Amino acid sequence: MIDLIPKKSTREMPLKNILLFVAAALLIAVILSYAILIKLEAAAKLTIQDLEGEILKAATREDRQAEQKVLGYEKKIKSYADLSAKSKKVSQFFENFENLIHPQVLFSSLEVTAGSLRAAVKGKTASFQTLEQQLIFLGNQKDIIESVDLTDINLNKEGGADFSLNLTLKPEIFDAIKQ
Repeated sequence: MIDLIPKKSTREMPLKNILLFVAAALLIAVILSYAILIKLEAAAKLTIQDLEGEILKAATREDRQAEQKVLGYEKKIKSYADLSAKSKKVSQFFENFENLIHPQVLFSSLEVTAGSLRAAVKGKTASFQTLEQQLIFLGNQKDIIESVDLTDINLNKEGGADFSLNLTLKPEIFDAIKQ
């Protein structure tokens, strides 16, 4: 039978076919490159392991001992640096304490125990009034001195006072002076 009404012929669009082939080619290329990268990574790891083995074989006993010695020194230096950073700076105590001394008071001995935050001081002054001023001033330094105890006081030959003090310190006295 012959159709009197011609039907439109269905043609596929060539652009769709081209895009389908390009997408399939890209997918295959990505999968192949991923497989190649995995294989190259495995080969690189094997090469690294072989080289490390050769280095270990080539190293002499003396080299290994020297390496262990250097690593030991590195560990000691690091632990010293950590201890040094955590320790109290006694030199800061002297800078801070220097600002707390009355001009007419002379300290003849000073023993500082940073670990227990204590200081024992022996000194002389021209008068009991100067000693009283020094004690009041030290007692008012509540931010760096916890307590001041006068343990010994004597009248000396010149008419002044010889004395001994025990100070209980706060850790802040070992900090740097803030200008």
